[in-house]
Amino acid sequence: AYSIINNLYYILANYNIVGIIYFMSFGCGIDSVLFEIIKNIAEVKNLPIINIVIDEHSGYIGYHTRIEAFLDMIEWRIMNENNISTYGKSLYSSERIV
Repeated sequence: AYSIINNLYYILANYNIVGIIYFMSFGCGIDSVLFEIIKNIAEVKNLPIINIVIDEHSGYIGYHTRIEAFLDMIEWRIMNENNISTYGKSLYSSERIV
């Protein structure tokens, strides 16, 4: 887990990252803790993040659709709404957007 966090900080410092796609095998164990840490880093950096849980019952099309929608959201955010975070909070006030 330590090396994953270090690699994330290296990537964020050296590349132009516009979002994070996090794949985990199940929603328990170290992956769930690691995802919370990465989610907090993404929020501080104002980066959108998606968590995709992979198991034997999930189909390829479901993953494809979620990733495609996530990428569309990033593109829309860059082109149209760069003053609203993906966490539903305005960047200019402490009020939550409903």
